[in-house]
Amino acid sequence: MKRSTERILTTHTGSLPRPDDLTRTMFAKEEGVPVDSGALAARIRSAVAEVVRKQVEVGVDVVNDGEYSKPSYATYVKDRLRGFGGASQPLQYRDLVDFPGMARRVFGDPGRARRRAPACTEAVAVQDAEAARTDVANLRTAVAQVTPQEAFLTAASPGVISLFFHNEHYPSHEAYLFAIADAMKHEYETVARAGLVLQVDCPDLAMGRHIQFADLSLEEFRKMARLHVEALDHALAGCRQTRRECISAGATTRARTTTTSPWRTSSISSSPAARAPCPSRPPTPATPTSGASSRTSACLTAS
Repeated sequence: MKRSTERILTTHTGSLPRPDDLTRTMFAKEEGVPVDSGALAARIRSAVAEVVRKQVEVGVDVVNDGEYSKPSYATYVKDRLRGFGGASQPLQYRDLVDFPGMARRVFGDPGRARRRAPACTEAVAVQDAEAARTDVANLRTAVAQVTPQEAFLTAASPGVISLFFHNEHYPSHEAYLFAIADAMKHEYETVARAGLVLQVDCPDLAMGRHIQFADLSLEEFRKMARLHVEALDHALAGCRQTRRECISAGATTRARTTTTSPWRTSSISSSPAARAPCPSRPPTPATPTSGASSRTSACLTAS
């Protein structure tokens, strides 16, 4: 990623508020209402130009398309990959069980309530190869009209896709994960080849602990997280020759924290040298806290 010795460069996580008309159209499409695809594509293109201009006007240095072409940062892949034709499986948030009021707020969110995540029922493969190229073209066209320091596009990681889309086809989680990784290579490499920063969103490395793998022990979860990192490495292999990797990790939860673990994991790596268990530390008193969910990202940028 671009560096500065003069000041701190500014950016953001990725998703930005959509124009009301675009939101209504995206909601309608998610609900199965027939939508004029040409008109939607044109509106996304113009909205991306608008949001890029606004980011530059307010001083954002590293801009993006606001994720305007995607109904969700992860579940958008159902429209780009084939293999997801089963029933949608609602996520179970272990940390919301004791807080039904918070659960109603979380699941009552308009965007989340309309989110569709059909189960995987057949082999995962690229279905719409043009979608990623369109995202690149829209952003590059918008950036050409202004002067940001840099531009990025987001993409879902294999791990977070496996979290949202229940596997009903592959014989194991590992087989499913690496099939997704193979299918997502096209999108990752399309963005990287365009010279844009690729931000791979992988919140499964944190929130998977209380959703996807809530029943695992801490060490079992660490092993699963390492598997997710290995799948991500596999998916990004084609970007390595011309790209430099930067990993940032962090996640909080919308729920209140009432229990703490005597173990704190500072990092997760697929490297064998990094697999020694973390030293134990005494548990701290439980203090209710709350916060907005965030995403773990792997960023690739031109070297």
